[in-house]
Amino acid sequence: MEFDVFFSISQTPDSTGYCPDEQTMYSNYIEQLKVADNLGYGVAWIAQAHLSTEVQKRNQNPVIPHWEGEVGL
Repeated sequence: MEFDVFFSISQTPDSTGYCPDEQTMYSNYIEQLKVADNLGYGVAWIAQAHLSTEVQKRNQNPVIPHWEGEVGL
């Protein structure tokens, strides 16, 4: 049986309010990819979330609804 790994990169604050800058966010992603490769994962999937951002969440007429406390996608 083969397994893949799925990633979702989202620049949203965590429960403490910390929000990583883009360089940190992508560095963490690359580090996780390397670990997944070393563990033998054959494929790494990444989500595209063009509309799921903090800017979109503040929109009075959102394209996709968001709920209080939602993190990530």
